[in-house]
Amino acid sequence: MLSWHWCRTNLFAALAIISEHSFCLWDRDRMDSFAYLMTALKTYKESSTSIQVIQAVSNVFATDGGASFGIFNTHKCEQARKTLLDCLVQIALDNRLPKESLERELEIAKKMEKSMWED
Repeated sequence: MLSWHWCRTNLFAALAIISEHSFCLWDRDRMDSFAYLMTALKTYKESSTSIQVIQAVSNVFATDGGASFGIFNTHKCEQARKTLLDCLVQIALDNRLPKESLERELEIAKKMEKSMWED
């Protein structure tokens, strides 16, 4: 059974990876456009990264065993949360989208931007 915490954590990890890639696209061209985010999202969905992130988050949750989500704010719970957050940051860093295709993706973003204004 999927927990709310697990689903939310996967979403946040994906958002961090997509946002970082979107920034890399923006940093190359610095055009004020939503197309960078849409292109990064498309790249994420087409890659195997999402599967790797889901597996990594599942492994972290299995190791955590729910200790991070205790009702009482004990020292043990705080330590578990810190460990969980450190693992999630590492998951995002380990699963960054490749930068080799940024030029091709910039072209996709520019076409997407153009079509947004034409519609």
